[in-house]
Amino acid sequence: MRTTLPLPGLRRALIGAVLFGGAETVDVQQVLAHCREQLADFKMPQYIVVADGPLPRNPGGKLLKAQLRKSVEWGAPL
Repeated sequence: MRTTLPLPGLRRALIGAVLFGGAETVDVQQVLAHCREQLADFKMPQYIVVADGPLPRNPGGKLLKAQLRKSVEWGAPL
């Protein structure tokens, strides 16, 4: 999943979300390395969200991006 986060001014930051439900851990550096191989520089996510539970969705199954943005504490970009 990919969405954006509003920044001061007219800028926006790309967000990548990784769904995870296994017993292993997610290596964010491996996720970023995979993104670097597969995506153009301007499409690289500046934040990675790792979720071990379901993401918020409406009754039709669409992702509630605004609710996801509000539920995460955003630190410094990667």
